[in-house]
Amino acid sequence: MELSDHKSPVGRIVDESFDRNFTRTSTLCLILLPHRLSYAVYEEERRKFTVHHTIYLSAEQEREQFLQSVKTVIAREEILHLPFSGVLCALGSRPWVLIPESYAELDKHHALLHLQSGLSDHERIGQDRMVGYDAVLEYAVDVDLADYLNNTFANGSIVHQLHPLLLALNRERPDQGKICYVFVQREWFTAIVFDEGRLMFLNSYPVRSGADLLYFTTLFFQQLDLDRQQCPMILLGEIRAESSWFETIQPHFGKMAFGRRPRGFLYNRAIRDLPSHYFYNLFALPLCGS
Repeated sequence: MELSDHKSPVGRIVDESFDRNFTRTSTLCLILLPHRLSYAVYEEERRKFTVHHTIYLSAEQEREQFLQSVKTVIAREEILHLPFSGVLCALGSRPWVLIPESYAELDKHHALLHLQSGLSDHERIGQDRMVGYDAVLEYAVDVDLADYLNNTFANGSIVHQLHPLLLALNRERPDQGKICYVFVQREWFTAIVFDEGRLMFLNSYPVRSGADLLYFTTLFFQQLDLDRQQCPMILLGEIRAESSWFETIQPHFGKMAFGRRPRGFLYNRAIRDLPSHYFYNLFALPLCGS
């Protein structure tokens, strides 16, 4: 399969054991980003993903065009309208901020509004309580998009795309030493650093080239006094070994490796054939419902 630098594999994967008539014990997991919609079906009893599909959207759309594109894609995808036990929708919205849970309880006006220039007329604030972090993730939510998802998926819930990512990494990270995870998506990447099993650093950076990726990774390594030759860096998301992005940064970090899918789940054979570091937060979404 020939892939461009910034795209993940496309095509619908449906396991031979998937039965459209018996989906009430399965969860639909869906992630909406500005450039793509990805979904997967998770069979709860077997703890197995049986369906996966990614659909790319135009990267240069105005808000109304994006909303219409999302509605068009969801309307034509038959699997999305089957009766599931639950639907987990993750949004890749910005801005966002992670704050201590104790502060969130005291804050009546939301930290996000204090740190940012404010929300637009068509946005509200979403809040996810981050189990295992004693923190709350605040983020902007498009009201019309949220209303559409809530009306389309009656038994659905909405979280931020960082929510499943952080929950899964909290299980994966070692209890000793420092480790850095770099989660790459089109135009942005998120850096997560753990020190002795505790979250040390979390931030997102704009990126349009391998040079941008190298600049910002080097920057936060310097800020945190991390050793580029000794601190492990685990790559997740939309980056591949054959890409110019990887070739640009790889010589500058001594312990770089691609991550693997969230542990504790089963994946059908075609999903296992995908690069193991792709769609990490999509496959971690069931953790948000547990």
